Amino acid sequence: MAINKIEATLKGALKQAIIACGFVEEYDQESITIEIPKDKSHGDYSTNLAMQLTKLLKRNPRQIAEAIIEALDKENANIEKVEIAGPGFINLFLAKDAMTSIIKEVLEEKEKIPDDSTSEVIKTQENKIVVATYSGICVYNEEKYAFEPVLNTGNGLMSDIVYSLDEDEYGNIWVGTDVGVHKISKDFKILETYGGPKEEKK
Repeated sequence: MAINKIEATLKGALKQAIIACGFVEEYDQESITIEIPKDKSHGDYSTNLAMQLTKLLKRNPRQIAEAIIEALDKENANIEKVEIAGPGFINLFLAKDAMTSIIKEVLEEKEKIPDDSTSEVIKTQENKIVVATYSGICVYNEEKYAFEPVLNTGNGLMSDIVYSLDEDEYGNIWVGTDVGVHKISKDFKILETYGGPKEEKK
């Protein structure tokens, strides 16, 4: 899957970096831990690899992190920038092209989307890929490698035809439908509704 490919690429790049540094001759790529930070300011992905190597190398983890970053092939791994945080966390920010490719590949799996008519895709602050369709809103589940419906007229949306999605600074998502607007929370609960279907005059 698209997201798993990105993680595999990042792990491979980190592995090659520590080998290039002369820290190890070989390293099990699968033992490298990569996580998606809850705070978007900490990058698209983060790893504690430098701290994992501290015991083996008997060196300060921040020094290890600095060496890894210096040796990291950022261009090949589609990394825009890298930052060190705390005792030695390495925060990785993906290039925009990389995120575009994820969304494109995800959308190509149309048999797993509730409706082929997709109008917009956004990546939230919590790194969730949310898709607006003409059958409501769905979100990509990384563990199941599939899209899952989260909101439609069956559980609160005023219309299944969703035209737009826009996340505000608080993580709430504004949803534009063909009959009005919803404000929903990051866990897809409807907070506010503006407009709605007009009643036909008799």
